[in-house]
This record gives sequence, C-alpha cells and structure tokens, in this order.
Amino acid sequence: MAAARPRDAGASPLAGRRILVVDDSQTACAILRAMLERAGARVEALTDGGAAVALFRRDPGAFDVLLVDLVMEGIDGFAAISQVVALRRDGRPPIVAMSATVDPGVVARCVALGTHGRLLRKPYRAAEVVACLAEALSGPVAPGPAGAPQPQDGPARVAGGIDVESALARCGGDVAMLRSLLRELRGGLADGLAGIRAAIEAGNRRAAAAALHKLRGESLNLGLDALAVDVARIEAGLRDGEPVGRLLVRLQE
Repeated sequence: MAAARPRDAGASPLAGRRILVVDDSQTACAILRAMLERAGARVEALTDGGAAVALFRRDPGAFDVLLVDLVMEGIDGFAAISQVVALRRDGRPPIVAMSATVDPGVVARCVALGTHGRLLRKPYRAAEVVACLAEALSGPVAPGPAGAPQPQDGPARVAGGIDVESALARCGGDVAMLRSLLRELRGGLADGLAGIRAAIEAGNRRAAAAALHKLRGESLNLGLDALAVDVARIEAGLRDGEPVGRLLVRLQE
C-alpha cells in the first residue's frame, strides 16, 4: 500500500520509491518506516531475513532499494544479502546494510558481497537515512559508514535515563510513538534477558550475541544510552571469551 505523502514529499529523493526494510527489531522497523514514509517512500518492513529473501525471489523488481540489518536471529544480514545479490538483475536494486557496530572490516565484507559502499550506523538520523538511500539509488559511492556520531546543538534533554531529544528526533517528534515503543521494549525486557541468560548457560554464544546486539540497537534508537553501554559491555565479554559465570553476573548488574 502506498504511503501517505507529506506536503513536501515531492522534494524528497525518496518520493514514490519502494523500499524494503529488513530488521529483526520491531522498534527499528517502526522508526525506519516512519522516517521513510515522511520522505514520501512506500515501505514494506520484515523482521525475518529468510522472509525477505523469499519475497525478493518471488518478485525481484518489487523494490527500488533494500535496507538490511546485519545482525539478526535466524538468517543474518550477511546471508540474506548474499542470497538477494544472487537473485538481482544488473546489480539492481541496490542494498544498504545497517548495524549498531560498523568498522572497516564490516564495511569491506559488505561491499565484497555487493552492497552499497556506505553502511548506516545505528542510531541514525532521518536526514542520514534519506541521504544514504538517495546515494545508493544514484550509483556507486566510496566505502565507509554513514551516520557517524554527530555533535549535539546543545545539551541533551535527558529524563529518566532517556535522551528524549534524540529519541524524539528519530520518531519524527511523535511523542505517542516514542512512548509506545518504550512500553514495548520495557514490556519485553525481562523475557529478552531471560532468553539471553538461557543462551549463555547453554553455550550458544552466537544466539546470545545476536540478541544482545538487537537489544543494543533498540536501546540506541530509543535514546536509552545507559542501557546500550551496559549491553555493549556484556557483548564485549562474550566476544572476549569471558567465563559463563562472569557473563551471568554482568547480566544481573
């Protein structure tokens, strides 16, 4: 279904463009959909990499550009991108990868698979997302991350541990949307942490890492910077091979 266009959508480089968003985070999908629809795009969002590949296989010409998260449960972004690239015709549509962690090695790996030269780093601003997708639609660009941390115009408005200003900017100033996404995150946090604990105890570090990465991305998108820092510390411990007992202690802190 075509998105309702804002009054100035005709001036946007994404006006009328068909965009597929693939991210296993409902929060990220909601925020990206809102950002892109405000720019006049027509958006479909999926939370499963396998479903995205199946949709693309049925109709390779259905979308003008794909926006794919790299770290997802099930088929991750790297695998989904590789499968979509094998189905593309003449290198179209372009694929833009995104992640809460972007380093030169990740960029190089994605470009080698066939993505656009720039990757979106979470948390992102609407202008960065629109600009990066517009670049992807217009042709090749030198590799590198898009959405590097930008200086604030003034002190952040923090309430209850939330960077309200940044979070609201990502939600287009929609207070009701931000409150709804925060409720969803908080409502599922206990079960999410229990799942991470179970994965760590079972020795399934890959599943735990994917779930932690997802939680960090959601935290950053919603301005929960302190939570994101805590999650990043656990991710680092997992990556560095910390003993299970220590990881579980970190999870409780």
